[in-house]
Amino acid sequence: MGYGLAAGEGGGRGLEDGLVLLGGRRVSGVAAVLEAVGFDALAGAADLVVTGEGTLDWQSLQGKVVAGVAQAALAMAKPTVVIAGQVLVGRRDTMALGISGTYAVAENPAQIAAALADPWGTLSARTVRVASTWSPRRS
Repeated sequence: MGYGLAAGEGGGRGLEDGLVLLGGRRVSGVAAVLEAVGFDALAGAADLVVTGEGTLDWQSLQGKVVAGVAQAALAMAKPTVVIAGQVLVGRRDTMALGISGTYAVAENPAQIAAALADPWGTLSARTVRVASTWSPRRS
């Protein structure tokens, strides 16, 4: 079994190069996470992929886990929604990655204060609303 090295932007390039010389291979951090959690099997059995981010911004769309999840789900023709503390990018940008919807826990300054005071409660409430939006209606 080969070992992969998830490369990041935080330094450690000398160590990374040394491990490659010893037979390691470079893999993206997102790819390593998706493989570690068995993403393909999980997403294959799902109707909807839900991922999250503290703040969904331009950096989120540039190779962070949210972008990797969205791209992997798109390759499997699975819709992806993002639940984030705040959403600071537009629909056009997120749709370009294959994200079907974005939902902010906090949409204005008053809600930011509430989310910081009760992160579990506000995230849970937003998640329930998102689930009801995406769940099939029962007759």
